[in-house]
Amino acid sequence: MENLNLLSVAEVPQDAAAVVVAGPSKTLFPNEIAALKAYLTRGGRLLLLLAPFQDAGLKDFLTGYGVELDKGMILDMNQLTQAIGANAIMPLAMQYGPHRITRDFTNVVTIYPLARPLMLKPGIKDVTVLPLVTSTNTSWEKLGQEWIKDGKANYDPPRDKKGPFTLAALAEIKLPPKKEEKGKTPEKGAKKEGEDKKAYLVVFGDVDFAANTYFNLSGNGDLFLNTMNFLAAEEHQIVVRREESKAQPLTLKGWQAWFLFLTSLVALPLIMLVTGVRAYLRRRSRR
Repeated sequence: MENLNLLSVAEVPQDAAAVVVAGPSKTLFPNEIAALKAYLTRGGRLLLLLAPFQDAGLKDFLTGYGVELDKGMILDMNQLTQAIGANAIMPLAMQYGPHRITRDFTNVVTIYPLARPLMLKPGIKDVTVLPLVTSTNTSWEKLGQEWIKDGKANYDPPRDKKGPFTLAALAEIKLPPKKEEKGKTPEKGAKKEGEDKKAYLVVFGDVDFAANTYFNLSGNGDLFLNTMNFLAAEEHQIVVRREESKAQPLTLKGWQAWFLFLTSLVALPLIMLVTGVRAYLRRRSRR
């Protein structure tokens, strides 16, 4: 995987298997958006990970492929959320669309910290858009950011929208057949003349689900890797991976570290010493 700066190059390289735009914090320049659109036009595969409250100038670009960004943030709180120790700003998902990316995700939970809803608008010519991931029925959307300052995240029926919401979507773009130039040898693996060629756009209304902190939580890593393998045409790698025992770092708070130090290096040796002295004195008194 290589970094790509569309300000310094005129277009996405021809040999790019897929392009990932992850959590852009600033608005993309028009020539950057034009380069992404041109990439899809020639059959590219693009993954966008977008955080709440920032569209990075991609609103009109996405609308052209049947995906709209809503303005709020998804919250959720149910028994499963509480059971795994998550909070309201970490909505869960167990419902997935009928696609190769998510075909084995039966009863698999994925977690989305700080997520925004996507709205799908079908009916665009040569574009098929479908939901990949959907939030639970108990989720809701908080509009604006005032509630963050006030700390009031509870569901407010007059103002909030009720779920479920689309958390991730796939747009399949049918491209017109490209006629081969006379005398030119077709590229290896290229579509034959008259055969449908497609571009793919995957959009997640979340960035952090694929970050290191959450990658190994439940099915998050599998979902991200499956998405990348599909986009990179490595579909034989699309699986739900078996969990393996891995060494996990133990992070302790200050008082926990002191407690562990006192019990393991002070209290336990002292108890053993006292027990040994008592045993010695008992044996000596019996003589």
